Amino acid sequence: MYQVKERERADAEEEARHMEQLEEVKRRSEAEAKEAEEARRVVEQAAAQEVLPDEPAEDNPNPQANIRFRTPTETLNRRFLANQTLNTLLLYLASKGYRPADYKILSSWPRRDISVLSSESSLQELKLCPQETLTLEARHAQDSDSD
Repeated sequence: MYQVKERERADAEEEARHMEQLEEVKRRSEAEAKEAEEARRVVEQAAAQEVLPDEPAEDNPNPQANIRFRTPTETLNRRFLANQTLNTLLLYLASKGYRPADYKILSSWPRRDISVLSSESSLQELKLCPQETLTLEARHAQDSDSD
């Protein structure tokens, strides 16, 4: 009887050790995945910065769009040429770490998510000229299912 109880206790201890090992492997795997995701974001942000056209000068004679971005943590301002596309605006935000996959970009009036519009539309066509304030709102997992 004593040997049976000892064996059961030894089996329980062995199972507990296995469970601890599995949990440790899971924690390491999740940490590695998080690090890989962060590295990918840094690479994407740098790539966006490289291809982003320079901001036009204030005295540029061409029509411009002055855009203010209200993000969850800061307010950004930037000028764009009116004939530049929504893609340029999205590149700017990506260069600042705000990927359209992670954020809705909302105009206030009429309220619309401009990040889902044609990225080839000009800022003039989207009525973002001469100035507009856009609000960035974090997307949630359920948003991507319904969008």
